[in-house]
Amino acid sequence: MKVPQGKRKELLQTLCALMGRIRRHEGCMRCDCYQQVERGEDLCVIMEWKNRKAIDRYVRSDDLAVLLGAIQALTQSRELSYFAVSARRSLEPSFPLPPIQGTKGATQERNQARSSTVKKKEQA
Repeated sequence: MKVPQGKRKELLQTLCALMGRIRRHEGCMRCDCYQQVERGEDLCVIMEWKNRKAIDRYVRSDDLAVLLGAIQALTQSRELSYFAVSARRSLEPSFPLPPIQGTKGATQERNQARSSTVKKKEQA
């Protein structure tokens, strides 16, 4: 959604208040707001729900009506997209990842584990 500079603060305050309430809905696994770094006026709200029943309960809630009302009133343009994902899994790269500054060794640990797995396969 595109948010005019003069409406940004009001929308963000509304989103912050609503997201806490939405996260408390049964079955809500995630409710986050993101800002596009190259175009600061672009915001995106992403929600993830445990199952269809949880989504259906949320759709009937006052919280969705308030969210949609705020988006309608405070944005220039908006797009609503819904995605149904039946399974989710991590994709591991087939090459070692370089360490990232500021991480606590998770990348290095993953690379070491992958390296030892590759060595075991090579030895077999």
